[in-house]
Amino acid sequence: MRWVNNGDNLGLIPSPPLQRQHGGAKHEVEASSTIGLHMFSVAQQDITHLADYRPVTIDELADVRILHETAFRALAANQHGAGEIDAFCALMQSNAYTDQIAGNDLWAAWIERTLIGTAGWAPVDGFGRSARIADVFVNPLFAGRGFGRVLAMAAEERARLAGFNAFGVRVTPNAVPFFASLGYRITAQGTRQLPGGIDLPVTYMRKQRRKRLPGDGGGADTPDQAR
Repeated sequence: MRWVNNGDNLGLIPSPPLQRQHGGAKHEVEASSTIGLHMFSVAQQDITHLADYRPVTIDELADVRILHETAFRALAANQHGAGEIDAFCALMQSNAYTDQIAGNDLWAAWIERTLIGTAGWAPVDGFGRSARIADVFVNPLFAGRGFGRVLAMAAEERARLAGFNAFGVRVTPNAVPFFASLGYRITAQGTRQLPGGIDLPVTYMRKQRRKRLPGDGGGADTPDQAR
């Protein structure tokens, strides 16, 4: 199955057989530069519907890690010092990080052979009460074009279909405005210990969605006040 963004909503349709193999992440980032300059020169053009949204395979995890590092270095530079950025990127290249993202329900957006972004989710506990939205990263060349929103909302929807209506995130300060725009509320501030004894500032945020009721007409859930 894969997600399709038709400009109005997200839907699941059967995936056609894959016809191509994705190359290394360095190649993908370089290719995206050509696409960004040649195909999408109109700054406000909505191009999210051009992407193919599908689960990340084990063979693509190395590409995903490099995308995450590239995105964090570029998009978090104004909020973090060089030591924090280097330490977090070192974590991203660890086996523990690979195991973490492999354990999530992680999906990616692709345009042709270019990896655009990722987002996933995982249960917080075994009681079906809350899901963690994670790994929301977008290729810097496509930042601000709506891919992060589409990917994050699709992750929420997959979690909702699995029975979860409360979503939480642990994010670095640069990502707080993005999740606030999706209806998340700050619940706490903290730190995340990184290699080398560096403490990375993080913000905990939460969103509670109202369960759909009979007669709702199949419309989207609406966020309640965070609890």
